[in-house]
Amino acid sequence: MLEAVEVSKKYWDRSSGRQYDVLQSCSLQIAAGEAVGLMGPSGCGKSTLARVLLRLLPTDSGRIIFQTQDVTQLSQKQLKPFRQQVQFISQRPESFFDPLLQTAMMERNAMEYDLKDAVLNLSQFTLYHQPQVTSEGRIVGTEALLRWNHPHRGLVMPGDFIPMAEGNGMIVVIGDWVLQMACAQLAVWAQNPHLAHLSIAVNVSARQFCELNFVQSVTEMVRQYDVAPGKLKIELTESQLTANVDEIIGKMNELKKIGITFSLDDFGTGYSSLAFLKRLPLDQVKIDKSFVMDLLDDPNDAAIAGTIMTLASSLGLEAIAEGVETKEQMEFLQNLGCHMFQGYLFSPPQPVEVFESYALAAGQNMLQDLFASPPHVTGN
Repeated sequence: MLEAVEVSKKYWDRSSGRQYDVLQSCSLQIAAGEAVGLMGPSGCGKSTLARVLLRLLPTDSGRIIFQTQDVTQLSQKQLKPFRQQVQFISQRPESFFDPLLQTAMMERNAMEYDLKDAVLNLSQFTLYHQPQVTSEGRIVGTEALLRWNHPHRGLVMPGDFIPMAEGNGMIVVIGDWVLQMACAQLAVWAQNPHLAHLSIAVNVSARQFCELNFVQSVTEMVRQYDVAPGKLKIELTESQLTANVDEIIGKMNELKKIGITFSLDDFGTGYSSLAFLKRLPLDQVKIDKSFVMDLLDDPNDAAIAGTIMTLASSLGLEAIAEGVETKEQMEFLQNLGCHMFQGYLFSPPQPVEVFESYALAAGQNMLQDLFASPPHVTGN
């Protein structure tokens, strides 16, 4: 039997800043093998009740009992067997015949609801830092990588929520927060002589970059935190640079005037022409990890990496290889002329406190050992 006991749920209305009762002390019982239909006008709480019963949404109060067990106390992992025995069919006909699709839709809807809540105060988000290292073994910067500390799901990776945020527009609010936190962190590091040289690279989505006030917003942040020129780097992808080219180049040039630098992320995975790339006021290209992964075994990946290095050099751009996981990959890239690296060989993304300790102490010593042996140079 599935039983709801005095279950209540409120929704927060962002536009009015008020909370509304959707479920008020709701109780019901559903026997094993029984199917129950809920009827009512749109917005009365039918789907909310179903999602609360399956713990796809948290309750504000009350209990949900399944076979004598209170499922409100179960972890996400423990809920999986429960959800295999209890399901609901929504009003959307495309999911009626496919329970797996139905479950996936419920999971996505629950995630989107939670994301909207998280965006209201942004306290659930945090930045992890992955070091960027020179061929001399010196940490010169980091890439700031967003993580979501979900109260029930734990640490959620960006691939699980960023596409959703881009689709519903929440990426603009989240992206502004990331830039604000990066500038604030640079201001803190500027006071430490051992960390003041570090830069921070931030991924900016196409939707955020194309906002009318983007340049003004970044300019205000840079001035507020007195960010030194060259310390804040914006990473853009090839795919987001193919539309509104003149507008994008204009914004890039405006931001370069206040010391912002630009890196082309995932370089080589798009379809940009060389003539197009030449127009962009870039400072750096990143060799995508998909080429680095099989660099030692796939001649095509090795050839592409070599071509990117040649192209970067001819355009006067710095090149950095991401996804470097072995010393052999690093040495191969060094032989191609690459002198900047990022990847798990040096460090995984870490909370800022851990990164700072790594950069100040053990990290530097470890890197000196890692780069102690010069790369083997092949050829005549």
